[in-house]
Amino acid sequence: MISCYNRCSNIPYNEPSQSSTIPLTIVPDEALLEATATGLEESSDFLEKEKDEALK
Repeated sequence: MISCYNRCSNIPYNEPSQSSTIPLTIVPDEALLEATATGLEESSDFLEKEKDEALK
C-alpha cells in the first residue's frame, strides 16, 4: 500500500477524480484495532494501469 499526502491547493495534473481533495477523518486509535479487513471489490480498477486516468 502506498500512502501519499498532498495539500488541497496542489491540484493533481490530469486527475478526473476529486478524491485527492477529500479531507482525512481522524478516528481514535482503538478503531484500528477493532477494524476488520474486507478485501478488494471486483470493481476495483486502480490496479490496472490501462484504466488509470492519471497515466493517460
